[in-house]
Parts: sequence; C-alpha cells; structure tokens
Amino acid sequence: MLPAAPAHAGQPPDIVAVELSWLAPLAPCVAAFDSASIDPDGTTIRDAWVFGDTATSSVASPYHAYAPGTYTATYTATDGEGLTASAQVGPIVCTAPGASPFGDIGDSFARSQIDSLFAKGIVAGTSSTTYAPDAVVTREQMAVFLLKTYEDAFQAEYGPVARHPFTDTAGSFAREAIDQLFDAGITGGCATGSYCPADGVTREQMAVFLVRLSEYLTDRSPLVVATPFTDISTSFAGVQIAQLVGLGVTGGTSAATFGPGDPVTREQLAAFLVALERSLS
Repeated sequence: MLPAAPAHAGQPPDIVAVELSWLAPLAPCVAAFDSASIDPDGTTIRDAWVFGDTATSSVASPYHAYAPGTYTATYTATDGEGLTASAQVGPIVCTAPGASPFGDIGDSFARSQIDSLFAKGIVAGTSSTTYAPDAVVTREQMAVFLLKTYEDAFQAEYGPVARHPFTDTAGSFAREAIDQLFDAGITGGCATGSYCPADGVTREQMAVFLVRLSEYLTDRSPLVVATPFTDISTSFAGVQIAQLVGLGVTGGTSAATFGPGDPVTREQLAAFLVALERSLS
C-alpha cells in the first residue's frame, strides 16, 4: 500500500517576505537581500536569487555588489515537488559617485549641484528616481537640507535635543531636524509656537535660513553689502539678502529685483546650498 499523500500535497511554496537593504548606496553598491518562504507540503525549500545583472545566488539571504544602473532582482522558492513561487524587488538603483539617480534633472540648470549634494547625502529625491526640481521647497524639507549641510560641514551629527517648541510638527518627517535647527538658533518658526512645516519657502525666508546657518558654521556675521535690488526695502530679510549677496550665494531674479516673496524651488535651493558651501571654504 502506498503511503498517504500529505494533506497539502501539490501546493507551491508561500513566499513570506523578500527585502533589500543597502550596505553602500553608491557604486560599488552593496545590497543585502533577505527572503523567507515556507512550503505547505512540508518539503525542503531551495532558494534562488537572480540579481538582474548576470549574477545569481542559491542562498536565502545573499549579499550582492552592483555596478551603476537600475535593476530588478527576482527571488524564486522551489519545493521538493519542483513547484515554484517567485517575487521581485525593484527598481534597484545603484548610483555612480558624483551622480544622482534622478531622471528628471537632465534639463535643470542645477543638475551638477543636485548630483553633488546627493552624493554627500544632503539632498534626497521625491522618489528613488525623481528629484522634482521645479517643485517648491517646503519648510520641513528645508530643515532637513540645512541640517544635512551642517553635518557635512562638521562631519558629525548634531545630536538629539529634548525640547519640542512647535505644536504643529508632531506628524512631520522632519520634526527632529526642525527641533535641532531651533536649538541652533537657525529658525524661530513662522509664528509663536508654530513652524508651518508644509508651507513653501520664500526667497526672503531662505535668505534668513542661510545667513543664520553661515553664522552658526563660521561664528561670524557675513558682511552687509550694497545691492541693486529695488524690491527689498520693505522685506524683513533685507539685511540677510544683502549678506547673501556679499557671500556670493545669490543673485536676483533680474538685474534690479530679488523677488523676496517668490517661492524657492528645489533646484534653486540646491544651487544656493552649493554656493553657500563654497563661500565657507
């Protein structure tokens, strides 16, 4: 008499999880893969990874080094009956040093600045492959960019702070950075007790942020110089705009205007941050 078949015989494996984490996100990019699968039939699982280049692996949790490019990895679990189940991980973007993975900055005037800041970990994209150069920078995004600029200058993290001065940042991804900027005296918020994290940053607000960051990094106040701008006499940031001009960080929106109330785009901010870095070197 033949033995009875298992109750779940003939069922393919179940893939519980497939994951990717980066050990090094810039080339040579080292990725750590992980997988978990079970077979309802109770047979032994054979693991197989195809990494999307020419390499493969037969272990459940392999490491793999990628050359610059975009890939999709496929994990396949095979049970003792030869039945299979597969799952994919991707897109996997390996970035060459000095270049960013963003496909939407080819026509940006600030492409090289975005690439440079991305390589330093100062800016991130709106997705793994987009930067949204024309989008307006929000105050919470600005907080992260400024904090990363600080950490790059000192090659050290700012460190945690205990005080949370703003009542409207509890749900912000940048709450810690906002609190740290307040602690450093770089921001005072948009009103008493508020930071307005989702609001866009204007050019005059940006001037205040950048000058205060410069003062914090250098322990001195930039020189105030004469400017040709006819539209800053009533701006609360008139002095800081003149200081940025003196640092060589900013020009105007025309020969005679600064556009203090105009919004700052993400590509413009990248250009401003690189210019600020150069002024400090």
